[in-house]
Amino acid sequence: IFLEAGFKVFPNIAPDGPADFIVWDGTTAYPIDTKKVSRYLKADGTASYAAKVKAHENVYYLGWCEHDGFMWLSENVPEALCNVI
Repeated sequence: IFLEAGFKVFPNIAPDGPADFIVWDGTTAYPIDTKKVSRYLKADGTASYAAKVKAHENVYYLGWCEHDGFMWLSENVPEALCNVI
């Protein structure tokens, strides 16, 4: 999805780095870590989400939920990234 949006995408070559990949828009690099998100339904029928995130400074967390697709797990995601998801 980032390639289709015009970003260049670079995988992390370190197996234990804080980000899974970096996207670059030609000006700014954005480190992104991906997480699986679990969805739970509350008694009132609304959805609740949970993901294991060890927050690293300046890393944006992108979650994937089988039912709802991609969602940002980080606060203050730059507009350039919000426009993609």
